[in-house]
Order: sequence, then structure tokens, then C-alpha cells
Amino acid sequence: MEYIGQNFRYLGDWRASENGFVPFALEQIDARGYGDCKDLAILLTAMLRASGIKAEPALVARGVIVATLLLPTVNAPNHAIVRAEVDGKTLWLDPTNSVYLPGYIMPDLQDRWAFIFDGQGEVRQASVALPAPGLSQEVHSEEHFVKEGQSQIVSKVQLGSDSLTSLGRQEREQGVSSVNQVLCNAFAHVASDCVLQRGTLGFVLPSAYAIAVRVNDLESLRKVGDSYLYSRPAYEQRWDAYTLYRRNGQLLDMYIGPPGKISHIRTLTGGEIAAPIQECKISSPWFDVSLASFPVPGGLRFHYQEVQKISWLTHTEINSDQFKEMLDKVRNCAGQLSLKIELLK
Repeated sequence: MEYIGQNFRYLGDWRASENGFVPFALEQIDARGYGDCKDLAILLTAMLRASGIKAEPALVARGVIVATLLLPTVNAPNHAIVRAEVDGKTLWLDPTNSVYLPGYIMPDLQDRWAFIFDGQGEVRQASVALPAPGLSQEVHSEEHFVKEGQSQIVSKVQLGSDSLTSLGRQEREQGVSSVNQVLCNAFAHVASDCVLQRGTLGFVLPSAYAIAVRVNDLESLRKVGDSYLYSRPAYEQRWDAYTLYRRNGQLLDMYIGPPGKISHIRTLTGGEIAAPIQECKISSPWFDVSLASFPVPGGLRFHYQEVQKISWLTHTEINSDQFKEMLDKVRNCAGQLSLKIELLK
């Protein structure tokens, strides 16, 4: 796949009278150095088979919305990929992607039907699975408050699955320097003197990827009277879309991204927390959310964890009493992360 990405250019061709449904011959693809999804899928299939790996081309509907098949036609699929078997595991490979994380199915290919062509020209239907929630993001951060509400932040981040593939794509499209600037700004309200350490990402992504950052936040705290307010609204705003959905009477089902788990452990020092954080743990068919805090010398440490179990929420689910109950509990839980702080002398 890396060889294809480096030596062949993707060029879409959907002319029914020319190359709309039938891929070019392998010799043509090799000579021209380009092809569309079905050409590159055929090329990858041939390369894998020549390497002794069982591989078959497959047709899927790529994207967020995948309609249930009522009457299969040539218009049902819109993309060609490869199904391979390696060490007893099924891999769904897309040679048109700009990065590849071994064993991971990209979100726009998860949880859908697929038509597979075997070596004898027979076609069978199969399903691409929805992966179980894996690590998306784990953050360990130490934030020390200094004068006038500023802070010094040291963070270590572990990325997995969707977060890592998203970062890899951004780096290939925008460049390393641009992505580094975005990352620095993500760790502070107003970032200054940011030092970022991370490895450059290639086509094949590593199974684990770490980022280390040291940055000063010039507006870590907001002055309120004689005290300061520590607020990270993203924890609570994460749930605003569902509240607005219910309030505005929306009707469509909602795609919320691939299942995944985030874990944030933050240590705050240099100030006294006015009110303790109450431990909370919410479990539902859609999300599991927990928050706990622990005293540390000169401050507080809290651990926020969120597990998203599904990729779609239906209209009925969002408007159910059970979902509203979960939503109220989660918002109350996450809302505790707005903290009143007295700076230490």
C-alpha cells in the first residue's frame, strides 16, 4: 500500500463507456502510473496474491451514510477496496487513503455491507464490522498556576486509532509546521513558548504514538472578583449538540464518529480549589462517563474518562427519557470542571 501511495496517483474515472465499471488491465495501470479506486484495488489485490496473501477486491459504499440494500444495483456501491486475510484476521484495505494504520478500519468504511469478488468471478455479500471502542486519546497534563492567572503546562499525550489517522492525514495535507502550531494551540487558551516533541508520521502509522508538549498559557485563568476561574468548557460543550437537537425538534439520525475512548488526567497546582469535585460515574447504552479527583500537594488532580460505544444515534434514542437522564447527569458531572481557584502566595 505504501508503494502504491508513492508510485501511483489517484485519478477518478467514472465514464460508463470507457472505464466506468471495468478497471484497466494491470499493464495499463503500471505503465500510466495512475488509476481510480477500482484500478488501485485490482493492483493491490494482484500484489498481495503474488506475495502469497489471500486477497479479493470488494465494492462498498464509502462515506458516513450507507443505505440498507433493498435491491442491489450498480449504483449501490461507490468505492472499491480490498479484503485480505493475514494471520487469520480479516483486513479491509483502501489503497486510495493517504495513511494506513495496520488493523484499523477507517471510519468511512466501518459498519456496512460489502460485495466481494473471489478468484473465480463469483460474488458474495459480507459485512465490515463496527470496531469495539479503542483508545482514541489519553492525556496526562500538569498545569502550574503562576501570577495573573497564567500557567505553565507540561503534557504527555498518547494517540490511537481515529485520532492518530486524523493527525496523519492532516500532516500529509497541511505539513508538519502547520500541524505543530495547531497542536500547541490545543493545549492552552493563549499559547506562548511552546516546545513540542513528536515523531514525523509516514504512510504506515505506528501502533502507539506519543506527543510531549511544554507550553505557557497566558490566559489559563479568568479573573472573577478576588478569585480566578479555571474553566475548560469543551468537557461540557461536548454535549450541547444533543441538547439543541431535543430543544429544536430535529428529526434526522445523528452520526457522531467512530467509537472510542478518551482519558484525561490533569494535575493542577499553585492554587487552592474552593469546592471539591464530586465523583460521578454514568453508564448508558451510548456513553460511559466518569470523573474522579484526588488531592495532591499544592493542588488537585482529576481524571475524566469518556467511552463512546456507538457511531450513530437515532431520533428515537436522542428523544428518549433514558437519553435525557444520561444527558442531564453527564452535563452536571462535566460542569464541575469549572473551578474557583485562589492563587497561592
